[in-house]
Formats: sequence, C-alpha cells, structure tokens
Amino acid sequence: MLELGGSDPFIVMPGANLDEAVTTAVKARTLDNGQSCIAAKRFIIAEEIADEFERRFVQGMEALQVGDPMEETTSVRLQPGTSSPPLTGRCSKRWLPARTF
Repeated sequence: MLELGGSDPFIVMPGANLDEAVTTAVKARTLDNGQSCIAAKRFIIAEEIADEFERRFVQGMEALQVGDPMEETTSVRLQPGTSSPPLTGRCSKRWLPARTF
C-alpha cells in the first residue's frame, strides 16, 4: 500500500541502527508538539526488534522535557525552523502583543 498523505507509517526493519531509529522516531513523533500533519503517528516495527525498539522509544519519550517553549531546557517545542510559539496558554500572551497580523 502506498500512502501519500500525512499519515505515512514509520517503519523500522531488522537491519536498522536502533539508536538512530529511536532518536529519529522520538523527534518525528514530537514534531511541533505532535500536532504536525507529518508527525509520526503509526509505527510499524519488525517483530524481532519490536521489544527493544519499544523499550528505547519509551526511554526517549520519558527523557523529554515538556514545558515553556521559550526555555532552552524544553525538549518538546516548536517545529525546527519556526520562530513562533504555539498560540496557546501564557506563551501566547507574551508573543501575540508583539506581532501584527
């Protein structure tokens, strides 16, 4: 099956470098706080590496620092290349008054 939309599966085959695959998977899932249409949503992992991938993926997700996107220590933040914080919460109160639309 060929999918051309924003819900393509994230596939990991047995020969993959698991460190690299997990690092990429965590970044892909949390892209733009997971709200991007291209953020990874479906993971298809070869059965023989699934348990190890899952263990490492969970560790990677648990290591993320969720918080104020304006803080350098925050891991879950804006999509790379953007300079606008999400338009929610107290962050928008700091950001919106300085912008014109």
